[in-house]
Amino acid sequence: DEFEREADRRREELGDDFDEEAYQFERSMMERRSELDEQRIALEEEFQQKREQLSNSGGGQNPNAWQELDQEQQQRFEALDEQYQALDREGQEYWNNRQREDMNRQREDMKNRRDEFEREADRRRSEEGENFDEGAYQFERTMMERRSELDEQSIALEEEFQQKREELSNGDNQDPNAWEQLDQEQQQ
Repeated sequence: DEFEREADRRREELGDDFDEEAYQFERSMMERRSELDEQRIALEEEFQQKREQLSNSGGGQNPNAWQELDQEQQQRFEALDEQYQALDREGQEYWNNRQREDMNRQREDMKNRRDEFEREADRRRSEEGENFDEGAYQFERTMMERRSELDEQSIALEEEFQQKREELSNGDNQDPNAWEQLDQEQQQ
């Protein structure tokens, strides 16, 4: 199918960088959504059949029978809609968690680079003794700290917009322009 062809294309294109976990998750979500779609179709067929039976039977003259059938149908469709919403929430939660993990991983990488830099400077300091260039070390350290500050600012901005996206996703007030406005704000 198209999903698998696209995944194969991306797997070929990205090689080891292909996100197999995300692929498996998306595939699982797609399969579960298809199952819910099939349940919806089966429900529609079931209630169409029940309507025909009621119409063809003597009970079709009873308005309460139609009302009971409508209520049963509404309850069953509402339960199915709740399953769709739970699936959507699960997907959103998965991607929010992945984004948070990515930001934490970036912070951990920055810390590891700083630690590695200091270990290397200590090693060189002990090897070179008086010949160690403290001025160059201070300059490199200042540059690394400035890069880290910029990286941290970038991560903080991404976290801020991730929070805004989560609030927008969870909000009841769905302004159709809100997503576009958020995207424009983030680009600036």
